[in-house]
Amino acid sequence: MSEPVRHSYLFLPSYAPTVLYATFFVCGIIMLIGIYRNLRSYGLGLTDVSSLISKDLGIKLRRFTKYGLGQRKVVQGGSGGVMHGALLDGMKKNSPN
Repeated sequence: MSEPVRHSYLFLPSYAPTVLYATFFVCGIIMLIGIYRNLRSYGLGLTDVSSLISKDLGIKLRRFTKYGLGQRKVVQGGSGGVMHGALLDGMKKNSPN
């Protein structure tokens, strides 16, 4: 089995990966600030959001697994369901864990 390797960014300067990751980091911070500002405009604080998330967490995780990861509605369909089921199965088999 071959060992995973990092992309080489062929034909780009040596500082390109650093700029790329720094840009991702800055964009992530801007996104989190925007989410926080939207929550504040609705009058919600971080404690309110965390209590909404933790309320019935088990049910929410099961629903996410069934509909989000398992794609229950899609798999129940015809040939598209078979294709999506095969893709999900392949992702599960290729995951590191």
